[in-house]
This record gives sequence, structure tokens and C-alpha cells, in this order.
Amino acid sequence: MLLTPVVLVRTIGPTAFGEYRLFWLLVTTVALLFSFNMPRSLLFFFVRLDAEGRRIYVGQTVLFLLATTMIAVLLVFTFRNALPSGMKDLLHDHGLLLASFLFVWNLGLLLDVLPNAVGLIRWQAQAILASSVLRAALIISAAVVFHRFEEVLIAALIAASVRVVLLAVFIARHCGIRLFPIKKEQFRAQLRYALPFGVAGLLWSMRKQAELWIVATMFSSGMFGIFSIATTLLMPFEVLRGGLGNLLLPKMSHFHSLGRHEELLRLNNQGNVIISAVMFPAIAALFVFADEVIQFLFTKEYVSGSPVLRIYLIQTLISTEITTLLNVFGQGSANMRYEAAILPFAVLTSLAGVWYYGLPGAAIGSVLTTFVVYVFFSEDFQR
Repeated sequence: MLLTPVVLVRTIGPTAFGEYRLFWLLVTTVALLFSFNMPRSLLFFFVRLDAEGRRIYVGQTVLFLLATTMIAVLLVFTFRNALPSGMKDLLHDHGLLLASFLFVWNLGLLLDVLPNAVGLIRWQAQAILASSVLRAALIISAAVVFHRFEEVLIAALIAASVRVVLLAVFIARHCGIRLFPIKKEQFRAQLRYALPFGVAGLLWSMRKQAELWIVATMFSSGMFGIFSIATTLLMPFEVLRGGLGNLLLPKMSHFHSLGRHEELLRLNNQGNVIISAVMFPAIAALFVFADEVIQFLFTKEYVSGSPVLRIYLIQTLISTEITTLLNVFGQGSANMRYEAAILPFAVLTSLAGVWYYGLPGAAIGSVLTTFVVYVFFSEDFQR
């Protein structure tokens, strides 16, 4: 994900690169809004299920993802006139490719969760690494050979399809699947657990994506490409923090089922300390040399994105992993209330930031919102 933009900015041009980033904005927004935490809920349930129960939960998660993606595709095409102009052009020119990609990509979300839930973390790591390398190779090759956006999208679709094939192989070998008939009691139990976190995640996604959509709406595709460079360079930190959460949740869920809450909290604290020790030097170095890093990786045309990167690095520095604790203790409703309360503040601060400070202002709103969220959660944990 870091290497691909480095090549694309040199092969398909700033406007096409901005469209490529808009494509991923739409895809990731749909994945975040319409998965409703159902794949991640398997990390909570699998340690509590027998073999038949696991097959049932995998099947109903697959059916849920297919149904919600269908709804998402219909909504996107029905209300496409309300989308930013660059995204409307994207749907007009590549609508079929985009719809196909959404189905394949959302189903492939299970590959990021299911092997970990089964306990085969090494298999998951190898599969994700292999599919990521393949995706980068296909997209980069398409860009270098054709210099056209459509071939880049086709390459991305092929790579996403390979992820689904790997997922099918894993399901067949390690856990099985049962699609029909749907067990209503088990499905309701999964929904009761997942939906509060899913709605909270939807609100969180809207909060996190708000500044991206504001920039996409108020600026050109090329300017959105510059803004998105900052989020690209933050990916290693997001991977580390996301990996921490995925690693800890099954173990913490096991401790919770045994009533060993002190060990659960100690494990979460240790994880945060270790991740902070790894991330802080990298954040400091990237903050100081932001201009040089962006010019070296993405050419001098994108150096104007360095203030955005520095602002987001401050946000990364003050962030800690608390979502796993909320998942383990089933605090989906509390999480949902906080996200609902903070969303208007996030949108308004990003809009005000853009109005007064231009492109970096959207990131300022995001940082202020993150700080307010952690103040709320710290007060709640103290109570």
C-alpha cells in the first residue's frame, strides 16, 4: 500500500492518481459502514463455539456481508448525483468494475479475521502478505504498461478475487461453512453483540472519513490526491495498532470468559506500552523529515501535503488502543453513544478548519475530535 502510490504518481498522472484515491475512499467507506462489525465478532465468539457452531457463524457472516454489500451498491448508484464530482465521473466510467470490486472486497474482509479467530495467525499473516504483494505487483504492472486508470482497476479486481480464493481454501480446510438453513437464535446472538459495535463503527467511520469526504467535495481530484498522501504514510502505524487489537482480542476474550479481568487489563496495558515504544521514534523522525520523505517517495508535486502529515502524526501520537477493551466487555452501546455525540463536532471542526486554513484544516478538526473522544473515555473508565 505504500509502494503502489509511489509508482502511480509517476505513471498515471496527478488527476488519475486522485481518481484512484477516490476509488479507494469509496471502497473503504462502504467496507467500514456496511460490515457492521460482523467479521470481527468472530474473534469474540469462536473461543466459545464447537465445530458445528463455527460453521454456522461463518455461514451467517458470509450471507450478512453479501446482503449488506448489495444494499450498499444500490445506495451508491441511486444517490450518485449527491457524491463529489470526481466520484460521479468514476461511477459513470467504471461503474460495473466498481460494483464487482465492492462485492469481492467486502467478502474478502473475512480473510483479515477468520484465521486469527481459529488460532492460525501465521497462516493469516502469510495469506495477507502474499495477496498484498500480488495486488501491488498487478497494479504497478498495469500502471507501468498501460498508463491508464481502467487497467489499474482491473488489476485491483483480480487481486481482490485472489483474496476470496484464499478465504475459500481456508474455510474448506480449517473451519467449514454452513449457509442454510439460518439458525435464527445464533444469528440473533451474533447481531446483538455485533450491531452496537457496528453502529458505533459506522459513526466512527463517518467521523474518521468526514475530513476525506469534505476534501473530496471542496477540492479537485488532484488536491485530494495530495491530501491522501498523508493517510498513506500513516498506514504502518495503523497496521501496528490494528494488529495489536486483532492479536489481543481472542486472548482477552478468553480471560473474560474465565473471569480473569486483572490479567485481561494487564495484557491490554502491556500491548499499548510495547506499541508506543515502537511507534514513537518513527513518528518523531517522520514529523521532522516530512518534506524530505514526501519529495523522495512521491515527487515534489506532493510536498504541499507535509503539513497535513504532521497534523495526523500528532493524532497518531495521542491515540491508544481502547476498542479491544470495549469489545471484550460488550460496551457496544456506550461506544455507540460516544460516537453519536462526537460526530457533529468532528464534521463542524473539519469544515471550520478547511474554511480558515485550507487543506490542512480538515486534519486539524480530526485531531481535536480525537482528543475530545479520549477525554470522554478516560472519564468513563475512571467512573
